[in-house]
Amino acid sequence: MKPTALDALVCPACKADLDVHAAVVEGREIIQGTLTCSSCHKEYPIRAGVPRFVPDGLYANSFGRQWNWFRTVQLDSETGTSRSEEALRGATGWHDDEYRGRRLLDAGVGAGRFAERAGSKGAEDFGIDL
Repeated sequence: MKPTALDALVCPACKADLDVHAAVVEGREIIQGTLTCSSCHKEYPIRAGVPRFVPDGLYANSFGRQWNWFRTVQLDSETGTSRSEEALRGATGWHDDEYRGRRLLDAGVGAGRFAERAGSKGAEDFGIDL
């Protein structure tokens, strides 16, 4: 999670601002830490660079085995192909220079195939998924 995400995130419980405590940072990414609500003081962990806003037991796990087996098959950086790049261009019609400096939301991000591509072009991308 990048610290700049704080201006786009709020506490799910009361909609107040969140404060961050970074325990592990790599480059510009907070890898481990905690988000704390400035109003109701609820805490949300950051694990593996991902803020967690729902209890662990509520995350989708019905497809866990398939997810672990196939989690990288659509990532161009892993497969050496350009399938995700081509799909993103076909869906958006955007040229590479149109991503730089933009904020994008990838809802249903999955493994992050489109977030990866947009980020490589200079976008600040937010990916969310259950």
